[in-house]
Amino acid sequence: MRAYGFGEGTRGFIEIDNELKALQDYVGGYIETVGLKNGLILICNEEGKIKNLPYRAFCLPIRQFITGNFLVVRAYEDEFCDLRKDDEKLIEETFKDMNEL
Repeated sequence: MRAYGFGEGTRGFIEIDNELKALQDYVGGYIETVGLKNGLILICNEEGKIKNLPYRAFCLPIRQFITGNFLVVRAYEDEFCDLRKDDEKLIEETFKDMNEL
């Protein structure tokens, strides 16, 4: 699945298996999903803040800092699905680096 990953020192499109284990491995624990504008879905570590994971970005629509590695994907019905190439601009507008605040 084509996703947009925010990891330690990395940010950009990645390919990841659309399976729970792969998503959990990327975020480093149990996943939490948050629906965002224009059909984007945030997948992050459910306990990221409790575990004091490092801040990665600020999510403007929900006005929250996102901690630890996280992904952005789309959804179709009940399944996660690929991002489109033109989603990059929307993602960049939605998530701000810590140094951009």
